[in-house]
Amino acid sequence: MAITELILEFLESSPGNYGALRRAVLYPTKPRYTRMGRPSTETTFSTTLSNLKKQGLVKKEVSGAWRILQKGKEKLLQLRQKRLPAHSFKKTTNDKTRSTIIVFDIPEKYKRYRNWLRTELKLLDFTLLQKSVWVGNGLLPEEFIKNLNDLNMLKYIHIFEVKNPGTMTK
Repeated sequence: MAITELILEFLESSPGNYGALRRAVLYPTKPRYTRMGRPSTETTFSTTLSNLKKQGLVKKEVSGAWRILQKGKEKLLQLRQKRLPAHSFKKTTNDKTRSTIIVFDIPEKYKRYRNWLRTELKLLDFTLLQKSVWVGNGLLPEEFIKNLNDLNMLKYIHIFEVKNPGTMTK
């Protein structure tokens, strides 16, 4: 999660003074990392907050408290919509009598979604047959299918269930 999103989320839940905002973003109970993989710094924080103010997303009140503006709430909504679901699926059952085949052709402009899908399939113990053809045992979790639908990716993905694998081997 980017520092911009952290600041906007904090201000959405509770307008606060600079110190409270700084502590929440820079010194959370569990360290948060930027996209670069490094913890946020004081300079990054103050620069980002200044940029958010210049863009009209946040405002500093006379009392010294910072608050999010309507434009900031809209930006936060955009950032949340871009966020991919977390990789948290556990395989439902390891049914050796059923195999699931997933075939996908996701356009290049949705490369992030394609990479997310590949990682998810690996976590579900699927095996790569070809670049966009994966095979695994058992059924897919409902939450996985729901996330594909939420990401509007089901139109690029075909899911087959094979009850009698015949000569199909991994």
